[in-house]
Amino acid sequence: MIIIIETDQTLQNMLQINISSKLPMKIMPKDNASEAIALMEILPDIRIVICRAKTGKEETATRIINEIKTEKYDCKVIVLEQTGQPPEEFVTYLASTSPVDIVTKTVISLINKDGTEKAPPMVQRSYFTIPFSLLKLIEKFPCDFYLKIKKGNLNDYLKVFKLNDDVDFAKIDSYIVKGAKKAYVKKEDGKKAVDEINSRFKKILSHSLEDCPDQAKVESVILENLEFLGLNKAVLQIANSSISKINQELKTSKSLGAVINSIYKTPGSLRYRKSFMTAVFCQIIASKESYIDSHMMNSLQVACFFNDYSLQNESLISIRSNEEFNMSLLSKEDGKDVDTHASRANEILSKIKEIPEETLKIIKQHHGVASGQGFSQSLNAQIGILTKIFITAEEVALRIINSPSPSIKLNAIFEEISNSYNTQLDEFLGHIRESFTAQAD
Repeated sequence: MIIIIETDQTLQNMLQINISSKLPMKIMPKDNASEAIALMEILPDIRIVICRAKTGKEETATRIINEIKTEKYDCKVIVLEQTGQPPEEFVTYLASTSPVDIVTKTVISLINKDGTEKAPPMVQRSYFTIPFSLLKLIEKFPCDFYLKIKKGNLNDYLKVFKLNDDVDFAKIDSYIVKGAKKAYVKKEDGKKAVDEINSRFKKILSHSLEDCPDQAKVESVILENLEFLGLNKAVLQIANSSISKINQELKTSKSLGAVINSIYKTPGSLRYRKSFMTAVFCQIIASKESYIDSHMMNSLQVACFFNDYSLQNESLISIRSNEEFNMSLLSKEDGKDVDTHASRANEILSKIKEIPEETLKIIKQHHGVASGQGFSQSLNAQIGILTKIFITAEEVALRIINSPSPSIKLNAIFEEISNSYNTQLDEFLGHIRESFTAQAD
């Protein structure tokens, strides 16, 4: 496993994409040294930490290096800054402006001394990871679950959820708000934990959703973990329920900015937050076009939750153009995955008869290519009007979510998208701009 501590979201994404395309290793982004050290204490196979000398006021590199020396971890560090510090055998210093490919090649050389792009010999894993929010799908813990947390000013310690204890949903929520993303179970308990989660998931979907305790929370957990849980008619029902709530919230909220800020700050995956924010912008644009009926609106918003369904690697979701695709230096396998994911998602979803035909068309064309393979920002006559609305909404949503802070320079975002698509989306961008302006007034 490799840890990346980088606040520049674009650079973080590019490093993840490039390294994972060259080495079959898990990449874990972290916000600071404290989070990285907490993970190092739990998992024995952290091979490299990539960081800058400082993250804000934190002496990031110094903290990581001292932790490795003190605990004698078999781990190397790449510092993206020439600090002038005394050299350490396990530390490599690169210029802060080093291109992504140079950082990637350095990682490969540190993992495999011969510089080949092959799987490194792995340290025996002692833990199996599970998305933390999935704990809200079960009633009793089928085994011991672990969470690394910090209490007040005390040192980090391990929180243990005991076998057969009831799941306290309020407590799980409180940890998610604090940033908990992964739960850990002992390796030998991994299958038991996954089987219990899948079993509980099937039971929830086999009954009326109205009968489920904490229905809204269960729905959000399912939508956030689609790639983990799979896709079926019942999941579509959940997506439609969430769409209704989005539309209602937009009707009653006095501030579009507040709605967007709430989604930005929602604990959850990029995939989950991007889906909700895209659905909001689709609703805003479509409501300004008189020819859009309720069926077309629903088709648009369903597409928001399933357009990237076939992409297993979440870091690939942000690739939106041929330029980004070419810069990412993806492996042959990941490159094919990104290049064809729109057509594959269309094929998978077409087997569910409840998916609207217009939704399938939007999903197939959502990268501007009628065939669903590749990317194009020159939208020809084959690209339907609903697809163009969707593309506009997703482009805005991704730029906001990938921003390092919720204080977004909207005019810059609109101008960048307008230029990228040669003004073809300006009418729809104008609708979003007007909605922000109207509610600000």
